[in-house]
Amino acid sequence: MALRACVWNIDFMEPEALQCLGWHYADRLYHRIKETWVKDARSDFVFVIANSVYSRTSTFETWMLFLKAFPEEIDRHATFGVFEKCVKGTYLPLQLPSVVDRLAKLDISMLTFLCLQNFFLTIDHLIALTKLDKLAVLVLERKIRYDGRVHDAAPDHTLRDWGRSVYESGAFKKLKVLVFGDFGHDRNAVLKGVSCFPVLDLVGILDDPAREIHTPQDKVQEWYGKCPPASPKRYHVQGTMTALR
Repeated sequence: MALRACVWNIDFMEPEALQCLGWHYADRLYHRIKETWVKDARSDFVFVIANSVYSRTSTFETWMLFLKAFPEEIDRHATFGVFEKCVKGTYLPLQLPSVVDRLAKLDISMLTFLCLQNFFLTIDHLIALTKLDKLAVLVLERKIRYDGRVHDAAPDHTLRDWGRSVYESGAFKKLKVLVFGDFGHDRNAVLKGVSCFPVLDLVGILDDPAREIHTPQDKVQEWYGKCPPASPKRYHVQGTMTALR
């Protein structure tokens, strides 16, 4: 009963409170949290069964809480997904500022893999990503229409302006791998736009309208069934990969 109460009230706990439990009990609590699913809850990881949304009680904030309390015990290799419903057909990443804010607070020794799928991305969204100084791998996949056709390409100056912002701000000092999906740009335009990224080694360009198209519900089920790809090479099934160094 006490363990169950801790699970439901984990959002109100502080690292010091967990430390008072000791790792023996905190470990049991951590595993119970990771195994608990809640119907219709707002969380970082969700899936759909019979049109009902379920989520893990284990969120990014929970992981950070345990990491602060027991930095030597908690695995730093963690995966979280954020599902966002379409608002009036815009497909804009409305939760991106919140995601960027949370990732920006990670310990400086940590590296981040970020994958944004099924969104319309503007220059403002791309510039917001420059705040992530621990970003090592970035995968950007634009929204594809359900008939398999790519929406109008982002303007060429979008990549140019993004590259200028990266150069002027000194951002992406750890970004080694960058993958573009369905932006509608040719290879030369992409490479020119990211040429000033300071340590970029590998760029992937994926533009394949024949790819299988997923609805948002399909994507959630995919998250539930497997983790996001561990490397751009696994993700980048069709397209071109260009080594810059």
